[in-house]
Amino acid sequence: SIQINYWADSVKLFSHTIAVTRDNYAAYNCLGDTLEKLGRKDEALQLYARTVEIEPDFPAGQFNLGMMLLEHGQPDEALKHLDIAARLNPDNPVIQFDLGLFLLQHGKPGEAVGHFTAALKDKPEFPEARRYLEQALGKTNSPANQPTP
Repeated sequence: SIQINYWADSVKLFSHTIAVTRDNYAAYNCLGDTLEKLGRKDEALQLYARTVEIEPDFPAGQFNLGMMLLEHGQPDEALKHLDIAARLNPDNPVIQFDLGLFLLQHGKPGEAVGHFTAALKDKPEFPEARRYLEQALGKTNSPANQPTP
């Protein structure tokens, strides 16, 4: 019950911050994150969209919007935002890993390799990134992915 109180207080805090400030993209993002944790995913999606509308160069907002769009079954739109987040924050291993995973799962292992490599560059002890990098490399080297002579 302590955690429920914490999140309820966070909803109040960030809602109040949005009410008393103008275009506070960080507050919209934090409220979206809080509501997402409470399972209020439709509201979180709207808040992340507002975050990106206010500040398109905020990597966390782009990333959160992309991940929420994925959950809402909109992979093409999600990819746009995940790609922007990765370009805005190339040194964030989590963003790079998640974009690589998305690409691998959507039949683009060659593109995924670069993102897994970037994740490992910034966090060498990242076993999931190493495992999926090997998987992506295996798929790019498979005979099905080789040009026919």
